[in-house]
Amino acid sequence: LGVTICLACAGVHRRLGTHLSKVRSLELDTRQWSATQLALMVALGNQRVNRCYYARPPPCDEAIDATSAPAAREAFLRAKYER
Repeated sequence: LGVTICLACAGVHRRLGTHLSKVRSLELDTRQWSATQLALMVALGNQRVNRCYYARPPPCDEAIDATSAPAAREAFLRAKYER
């Protein structure tokens, strides 16, 4: 599944490792996007994909947003993927 995320979250996802999360740049990795992948991302969209990824929310006190501190962002994403 493909979802668009901010640069701050992309950095955390990259540090998690490709066994948990794979990140590609929309601008720098354009040659790596297949037509099938692009069609899937357009068809599903962020809201629908997030419903799938947040079906089992991590055991954190609060979700993250654009104003979250880097440490809070990393704690949330690690809790989400490393359980």
